[in-house]
Amino acid sequence: MMRITWSESSLAQLSAIHAYIALNSPQYATAVLQRIRDRAIKILLQPMAGEVVPEFNVPQIRQVIASPYRILYRISAEEIEILGVLHGSQQSPFE
Repeated sequence: MMRITWSESSLAQLSAIHAYIALNSPQYATAVLQRIRDRAIKILLQPMAGEVVPEFNVPQIRQVIASPYRILYRISAEEIEILGVLHGSQQSPFE
């Protein structure tokens, strides 16, 4: 069975997202992170359903939206690796 792993950079991005939102609302920050995590888990059901990330144009690197965030992930035979969680207005650091 496939599993989800989170890269160190994606975990750092989640932490930064939480810290920024928590400045105004700790409860909302926790809810946003939970929504992102829930969306990432749903990738397991249909890994190819996400769109190919335009910055890469590689079929194994895809993204789904947990508005306003983009969840970038890489598909391999055994796992889905979350590469990054970016605000929709941010440019990919992977370019």
